[in-house]
Amino acid sequence: MTDVIDKLRNQSPEATHFVVFDAGRDELRLTRSGKSIFGAEKGFVPVGNTSGVMIAYATAPGRTASDTGSAGGPYAKALAEEIVNPGIEAVTMFRNVQLRIKQAIGQDPWLTFPTLPAALLFLGG
Repeated sequence: MTDVIDKLRNQSPEATHFVVFDAGRDELRLTRSGKSIFGAEKGFVPVGNTSGVMIAYATAPGRTASDTGSAGGPYAKALAEEIVNPGIEAVTMFRNVQLRIKQAIGQDPWLTFPTLPAALLFLGG
């Protein structure tokens, strides 16, 4: 992820970048008694805040994300439906996704972002 963020920031240093992780699952599904065979707890570990980068996760730290459903999991489906709505500020759009997933399946999507510029961005037009 560091490489991806570095490339984004080098190409557009003044832009706000968005990274979405819909993969808060067990590593390779190799588990024994609720733990990874590598000794770590199940679920994802969040990345620290990075200036100019907002990171959206399908679930909360230490949790696993559902991937049930057709054509992608519930987070991907909600994101695809929300991201096409024009004129919505980015944080609001991601918050709408969070609320939909929490209400639909009880999963807690997570956002991390430092203070973002006011141009923070409206998605769409």
